[in-house]
Amino acid sequence: MYHPVKNARRPLATAIRAILKVIPNIEPAASGVNSNSARAPTAAAAGLRPATSPRTEAGVGDWIRVTKSRPCPICDHTDWCLISAAGSAAICPRTPSDKRAGDAGFLHKLTDDDSRQHTQRRRMRRVRIAAKPAPRHDLVPLDQKYRAAVDVGYLRCFAGGLGLTADSLLRLGIGWVAEYGVWSFPMCDGAGNICGIQLRPENGNRWTMRGTKNGIFIPTRPNLPDARLMICEGVSDTAAALDLGFDNVIGRVNCTGGVELVTEFVRRTKPAKIVIMADRDRAGIDGANAFATPLLVYAPIHVVAPPEQAKDLREWTRQGATQADVGRLIDAAAVLRLKVSATT
Repeated sequence: MYHPVKNARRPLATAIRAILKVIPNIEPAASGVNSNSARAPTAAAAGLRPATSPRTEAGVGDWIRVTKSRPCPICDHTDWCLISAAGSAAICPRTPSDKRAGDAGFLHKLTDDDSRQHTQRRRMRRVRIAAKPAPRHDLVPLDQKYRAAVDVGYLRCFAGGLGLTADSLLRLGIGWVAEYGVWSFPMCDGAGNICGIQLRPENGNRWTMRGTKNGIFIPTRPNLPDARLMICEGVSDTAAALDLGFDNVIGRVNCTGGVELVTEFVRRTKPAKIVIMADRDRAGIDGANAFATPLLVYAPIHVVAPPEQAKDLREWTRQGATQADVGRLIDAAAVLRLKVSATT
C-alpha cells in the first residue's frame, strides 16, 4: 500500500505514478485551476459518496490539489492534500480524523473560520540575517595608510569637480583606498577618536566601511573654545564651510544622525554659540530643528539654511556665496535659547 507521507521523498514522477495506481478514476480539476497542477481524484475515487447523498458531510464533488500559493488548511503542507472546490472540506493524509477518505487520507470538514483563515493565510518565507561584522581595531593605521596614498593632482581634480579646494578636503583627512578605487574620510566620536571610515566613489554615493561606525567629521587644527561652532550636514558641506573661512566647524553624516556624538563634542569644547547649517529641504530643516533641542543646554543656537536657489551650503558656495553672505544669514536668524520657567 502506498503511503504518501512515507514516500514523500520519492522523485515527483515516481510519487505521481504510485498515487495514480491507488486512485484509478481521475477527472479534470475544477475550472480555473492551473493546467500544470496534478489532476485531483473525484469524491468517488477518494472513497466519498456522491455530493447529492445526505451522508456526504463535505457537500462537494470536485477536489483541487494543494499548491504553494494555496497550502492545506489542516497541516499547512503544499503537497498531497486536497481541498474541495467549494472550500468546505479538505482531505489530509497527515492529520487523522474520524472519517477516512479511502487511500487519499482523512476527511476534514472546514468551518467558516477555517476557510477564512485559509484564504487569508500568509506565505512564510525564510530570511537569512547576515551576521554583524566584527568591529575593526586598526582604524588609526588604516586611516594613515589611506591618507598617504592620496595623489595631490588627482585630488585637485576631484575637489574642483565638487566646487571645493583640496586644502579643505585634506583638513578633513581625505584618503585614497586603492583596492576599491574610492575616497575615504575618517569619522570620529565626541572625544575626537576615530570610530569609522566613510567611503565615497566619485559618483557621489557613500557608505560606511564594514566593522566601523558612523561618527562626525572633525577637521584638523583644534576647535577653539568660546568660539562660534558651525555644524554642517555631510562632509562636502563641512569642506565648503572651511573654504569660506569658518574654521570652527564639524559635520554630521546626515540630517538625523550623530546627536549623542555632537552633544559630547559640544560639552567638551564649550562653544559660545552654535550654528546649525541645514540643507534646503524639509527633511534637512526638520532634522536641524529637532537636533537643536538637546544642544540648547550648552549654548544659544541659530538654525539656518541656504537661500531657495541652493539645496545646500556647497551649492550656494559654487554660486558665489561668501563668508559675509553666510554671516548675514546667521545674524538675521532667530536665536534659540533654553527657556527656564520658575514654579511656585
